This record gives sequence, C-alpha cells and structure tokens, in this order.
Amino acid sequence: MIISKELFTGKKFADGSHPIAIRICHNGRSTRIFTSVSCRRCDWNLHHLCIIGKDPDFKIKNEAVETAFRRVSAGVQEHIDRCLDRDFDSLSEGLATNSEISCLRRLDELTLAKAAERKAVECVRLNTRRGYESFARYVRARFGDGLSIGDIDQNFIDRFASAIEADYSGHNAMRPLMVNRLKAVVRFAVANGWLQCLRGFRFPKYVAVCRDRNCSREELLILGKLALRETATSSLPPKGKALSLTVFLLCLAFQGIAPVDMASLRIKDLTFGKVRDGKTGRAMETVAVDIFRRKTGVPVHIVAYYPPIRSLLRQLMRGRTANDFLIPCFDKAKTYTDSQRQNRLSNFFHKLTESLNACLREECRQTGLEPPARITYYYARHAFCNLTDSLDIPHHLIRKLVGHRQTVLERSYLRPPTDLEQALVSQSVLSLIGLA
Repeated sequence: MIISKELFTGKKFADGSHPIAIRICHNGRSTRIFTSVSCRRCDWNLHHLCIIGKDPDFKIKNEAVETAFRRVSAGVQEHIDRCLDRDFDSLSEGLATNSEISCLRRLDELTLAKAAERKAVECVRLNTRRGYESFARYVRARFGDGLSIGDIDQNFIDRFASAIEADYSGHNAMRPLMVNRLKAVVRFAVANGWLQCLRGFRFPKYVAVCRDRNCSREELLILGKLALRETATSSLPPKGKALSLTVFLLCLAFQGIAPVDMASLRIKDLTFGKVRDGKTGRAMETVAVDIFRRKTGVPVHIVAYYPPIRSLLRQLMRGRTANDFLIPCFDKAKTYTDSQRQNRLSNFFHKLTESLNACLREECRQTGLEPPARITYYYARHAFCNLTDSLDIPHHLIRKLVGHRQTVLERSYLRPPTDLEQALVSQSVLSLIGLA
C-alpha cells in the first residue's frame, strides 16, 4: 500500500488552480481523498510533493496538506488494525498451516507483465508510466502472458539478458534501461508482498557510454550567424527557419535550459535589469529567469547577458502580451492534460529540429563544410556545459548553472553564484559562438 500527495490535474478551478489530493494505492487499485487546498501546476513541486515558494501562502497550504496526509494515514492504519483485531485468529491459523501453499498460489496468479502494469499505475510522471507499459508489452511479446512473478530466477534473468542483447543490439541506451525496469518491477513486487525477498540475482552490467550530443564550435558559429541574419531581415515574429534558430540559441544562452522548461516560460517570467562589476565599474545588461526544472524539481536561477540576444527576444515578444508563452509551443487559453502536453511538446520540437538541421546542412554545403550529424535541442544544453568547461569553470558551479542535483556541500555550504558571475559566464559563452 502506498499513500502519497498528488496535484489532481483532472479538475481545474476558475482561478487556474488544481485541487491537492491524498492518493491511496493498493494492489493496482487507487482512490483519492481531496483536501481543501489547491494550487497552480507551476507552483507544485513534483519531486518533493509540496507547494513551492512562488505561492504567497505556500507555508500555510503545505501545513494543511501535511495535516490531511497524517489524518488519512492514521485512518488507514486504524482500518488495518480493526481488520486484524476481527480476523486475527483466523489469520494466524491460515499462516501457520497454509503459508507455503498460499504464497505459491499468490505468485502463480500474478504475472510479470501484470506486475509491470501495476507499477505503471503507481508512476506519477507520464513518460515513466509509458515506459513501464512498454516494458509490460515487451515481456508479453517475448515471453508470453503466462510468465508468473514466482518464476523469476537466475535462469530467467539470463534469458532476459539474451533477449535484450538480440533485440537491442544497436541501441546501447535501451539495454541498461530494460534491466533497470526489470529491477524496479522486482523491487515493487517485494514491496507489495508478492515476492518474499530479493533473491541474489546477477543482472547483466553495461557500461554507461555517454552519448555524443555536443556541437562543435564551428557549427555553433554557423547557427549564430544564421540566426542574426534571419532576425535582421524580418520585423515579424519568427517562424519556420528563423524560429528554429532563435529557440536553439536561446536554449544555449539561458544556461542550457532544457526544451521542456523553455516551452513553459512566459514573457512575464523574464526580468530585465543591470548588474555592476565592482572591479571595472561598468554595468552589464542582463535578463534573469527563475524556474523549477520539470525533470528534477531543482530550482534554477538563470542570468543571461542581454545585448547579444536582444534582437532574438524582441522578435519573439513583438505584438504579444506578458501572459503569453515566450515560444509558441502552448496556447495560454487552453488547458492540456499530461498526454496532450507531451504530444504537443514532441510535435513542436520535432518540426523545429527538422528545420534546424535543414538550415545547417544547406549552409554547410554552400560554405564547403562537411554536413554534421543530426542535432536536437537538447544539444544546446550539452553545448553550454562543454563551453563552460572549456572556460575552466569549476564543475560544482556548472552543476548549479544547469540545475543538476547537488551534493550536501554545494547545496548547504558553498554560496550560490552571483548575478554578476553568471552574467560574465554568459558573456564568455556567447562570445565563443560569435554573438558577443
């Protein structure tokens, strides 16, 4: 049984907020008990399951949700105690006489594919849920629907390893992913009592090979030159080729912001200002953004050097209101489910990626350079990390800039980078690709 807090996005109030519910899951079935607290989706931290500081009443609301969570947990425990008090004698007799038989019967009734589907139901994130559903379909197709959870032994682990070696021989990332999903389903079965304990399984080990997602400096120089040329010849908001170039360079300029976080930015989230260098006395124009990464829930304070990207931002913001999204991925007047949001993101960035690669290949042909391999918008994040590393920026500072999880030392003892330090890093990075 799992009891957790959840922002229920299936219901939306007039002010744009969603109710917070206490979710109880047991054996693949779930129910929700709604609290009197609600918040907006952007104010809910998926990693810590609480309301973040953007909401002015976040402390009061979090206390109310925590009180409701403790009340529900106590009620569930009281219900379990009542059931045990009523049937304790019969329970002990059954365990004393038929423990091995009942255990085997339970294991025979539950298949590995069904266990994976129940694991998928427990997942909060849409992509994770789809991953376990895909794993369940793979197990059915490869080993049949009759594979019981109790039949998992070292022999099956070896068969599973041979199967993924044959099916994913050309996909280095999929083999460790499938092994990790099998491990997670086994741990889930143990946690729910379907398996007695984790046996000493020997899972195959794969070397985690880092995918080459880095853009060369020559490719970044070409993209910067193309973006400035496209924005200089048009006074309208960018579309097609111009939009694909603009979004890529802004992802790089905003400290390698992930595409999913970039699509969620609104114009009102941008804060324009100046920071003064105490040594030289000169003021630097900056644009700052505060976000919570959707992937990890880590808060990130982004400061970018403004003059090189001024024309790009002005083109995007021309003729639009403060409540509009910075890039035209989502419509502010529509409400999206998790599935609709994911599909919209995939389709939008797929079109931009095709346009971006077409521009890069055409420019390479005209200049006589070898066309590069296909790049995506996540390459901007890798490019920012590699460019800052080439500037000898300490790795703990790079982790803070891009919003990766930090150690206790970095999170609690080392001071965060100042706006001036971030602006200087941004200026140095943009100068490397010809924008500053």
